[in-house]
Amino acid sequence: VQDPSARRNLVELVADENIAKLGMTFEGKPPGYIKVKACSEGGWAESVGIRPGDTVVSIGGEDLLAMDPADFVTLCKKRPVQFMVEPASTEDLQLGMLKLDVHRAQDSIAADTAEEAAAAAVGTSDDASATRIQAVYRGHVAR
Repeated sequence: VQDPSARRNLVELVADENIAKLGMTFEGKPPGYIKVKACSEGGWAESVGIRPGDTVVSIGGEDLLAMDPADFVTLCKKRPVQFMVEPASTEDLQLGMLKLDVHRAQDSIAADTAEEAAAAAVGTSDDASATRIQAVYRGHVAR
């Protein structure tokens, strides 16, 4: 068993209130550090760069070395919840974070474009078109 302070390359990740499922399974439960067994395609874990083989060392600010398995399950369901993860591969984590940044940038550009189109349509005489464009924009932002 390794002291968590001796671990390097720990990454803090937070699943916010809008995250319904973590999108990952584990190889066992605490006590002890646990490895990520699998990540759901398109899930939260994959989107933030977690990969199979990464090691979770704490959740909710609590070290997993002495954690009760029931407490672990409870904390996994809590939102927001913070994880400290040691990546199996730093390159995988960096690639995952880069993909997340690109996805956020694409969403931002699409939202800006939709908002501009809605604003332009509001100024036209075709109120039905403006209403449709605004509805599409609101739907895009809500997803």
